[in-house]
Amino acid sequence: MNSGLGLLPISLDWTEINYAGFPLTTPFYITLHLILAGLRGSISNLLTSLPLLSSNTFDNTGQSYNITKVVDANLNFVESKYQAYSPMYISLGYALTYGLGFAAVTAVIVHTYLYNGREIWAKFKNSRAGGEDIHRRLMHAYNDVPDWWYGILTVIVLGLGVLTVRYWDTELPVWGFLVVCFGMGVVLILPEGILQGTTNQRVFLNIITELIAGYAYPGSAIANTMVKCYGYNSIKHAMDFAQDLKMGQYMVRVYVNHPLSPD
Repeated sequence: MNSGLGLLPISLDWTEINYAGFPLTTPFYITLHLILAGLRGSISNLLTSLPLLSSNTFDNTGQSYNITKVVDANLNFVESKYQAYSPMYISLGYALTYGLGFAAVTAVIVHTYLYNGREIWAKFKNSRAGGEDIHRRLMHAYNDVPDWWYGILTVIVLGLGVLTVRYWDTELPVWGFLVVCFGMGVVLILPEGILQGTTNQRVFLNIITELIAGYAYPGSAIANTMVKCYGYNSIKHAMDFAQDLKMGQYMVRVYVNHPLSPD
């Protein structure tokens, strides 16, 4: 995707305003940071000879990178072919996205467990520690979904994942699927959830999954893709599910306070 500088475009179209995040539920200081970051990135791209804003990859001649020249018949990376062909170049805007992404992932993990570690541990031991908000208290009128439902669903999904990586030649070992993909979701779901709950922003965790997969399975394109798929999507869907549950709690309060409610 190529585009121009995009220096603070002015628009009254709500679709355009809402494109980068819902402004009515996002704290203003978060929106301001996003605007300033975009402005700095747009100006910095003027200093490069590559496209200003592009997610494509390029060779040393400025042409699109021909990935077939650096892999073998099994799509595995061959370093000698890479050295003979060309290093891979990306636009400054794309590099900035990755750089800030790595910084954001590490920052949100460290910040969460330093500043919210005690609260997380207290909630882990007792989910009602620290009190409950009105939305949670209203939910006591309904039966909780049994924990074993989630346990069975987790076992089924993990079984299907193991079957996938074992039955097909994915080059991803079972331990890699369980430890790297599933373990990554367990570690990152809390920082990601706290971040979205307080700022209405998410960190793109596909960046860290690519890095871990690259170190764990160097040269294996399919294994890297599998780790990215399972590692990123498991957290994304968990966040979407938690968001839906929270929306359900909000809707309970709307229903209770509605003038046509039987209560």
